[in-house]
Amino acid sequence: MMKFNYPPQHTSQQMRAIGLACLHDVLLEDANQTLFGCDDSEEYKNHWRTQLQRDWKVTCGSSLIELKNWLIEQGGYNAAFSARARFLNTIDSKRQLSYIDTYKQEQEEYQVLQFVKRSLPELTHMGIKAWDIATCIHLFRRGAFVGYISEEKAWECIFEAADLAFSCFLSWREFALSFLYGRQFWKKEFTVNSILDIYCCWKTLLTTNDSPVNTFYWHNKLNVIG
Repeated sequence: MMKFNYPPQHTSQQMRAIGLACLHDVLLEDANQTLFGCDDSEEYKNHWRTQLQRDWKVTCGSSLIELKNWLIEQGGYNAAFSARARFLNTIDSKRQLSYIDTYKQEQEEYQVLQFVKRSLPELTHMGIKAWDIATCIHLFRRGAFVGYISEEKAWECIFEAADLAFSCFLSWREFALSFLYGRQFWKKEFTVNSILDIYCCWKTLLTTNDSPVNTFYWHNKLNVIG
C-alpha cells in the first residue's frame, strides 16, 4: 500500500496545491508530496529531463512556461475535447451515431469521438480540464526539480493552476473523474485495461488514509486551511 509523505517545510497551502497532482503520483507510484521529490541524485534528474522532453517537449524554463500557458490559459487538451463535446450535444443520440460513423475511415478520430460521446453523461461542463490543471502542477514540480525553473516561479505557477481547480470543481470526485477521462483522451487509449488502470488509481487514493484526497477537504479557495 502507498504511504504519502508530507514534509514539514511546506505550508498547508502548498500541500493542498501539490496534492492536486496526486493522481499523477499514484500512476507513477511516487507518494512523496514535496515540490522536488526525495531523490535528488543526478541520475534521477536526468531521468526526469528525459521524461519531460519525450512526453511534453519540455527542455528548458521557457518551453515549460509556454506549455503552462497552453494548458491553463488557452484551453489545453480540454479545448479539443470540449469542441467535440459541444457539437455532439447539439444533436440527438441517433444523429450523433451517424456523425461518428462518417469517421470510420479515420480510425483515431473515430475512436476519439466514440470516447467523447460515452463520457458526456459523466462529465460536467468543465470537461477534462482537471487533466490540464494537474498536469501543469506535475510538470512544474519536475521542472523545478531538474533546474529548468526557480522554486519561486514554480510555486507561482502551481498556485495559479490550483486556484483554477478549486474555483471550477466542486469535489475531489469531480476533479478526479475529469482527470481520469482526460488521461485517456491524452493517451488515446480507450481499452478496458486503460479504464481499469485509472479506476485502480482512484481506488488507491480513496482507500489510502493519508492520501491528499483523505487529508485535505475540498474548498473553493486555495488559501482555506484544512
